[in-house]
Amino acid sequence: MIANLTLEKITAFLIIPYNAFLLAVFAVCAVILMIPNTKKYNIKAEDITQKSKDKNVNTVMIDIRNNPEKRLPRSKILNIKELNAASNLNKHLKNKNDTIILVAEGQKDGIESLKILKHQGYNSVFILENGIQGWLNAGLPLASLNK
Repeated sequence: MIANLTLEKITAFLIIPYNAFLLAVFAVCAVILMIPNTKKYNIKAEDITQKSKDKNVNTVMIDIRNNPEKRLPRSKILNIKELNAASNLNKHLKNKNDTIILVAEGQKDGIESLKILKHQGYNSVFILENGIQGWLNAGLPLASLNK
């Protein structure tokens, strides 16, 4: 049996699994590269208060949560469908150079909304890290919906 093994057969046996391994590594790397680096779009509540003090930067906070009971002070309530409607969005966001902070229930909603806004030409878009809980953990106040 061993005598029937030629150098070609041994080489083919070694190369095929090696190629499969390289292909698997390549596929994993490609998937990782397609996942957006959401950390660079996260912003801490403390950093928002600093940005809002800067008179050269107009900061707009958009709460995209479903049925919020309370909201961040001076935030606008818009859901993801409203973000998709460009005409509606233009009523709320007049300047594409404004810094936009999204308040989301989960990272998935925040990322989806961020992509919508980026696609519509808004350059400075961030997601509030840990959502409302991050805001509360920083000791910052909430406002009622009717304000």
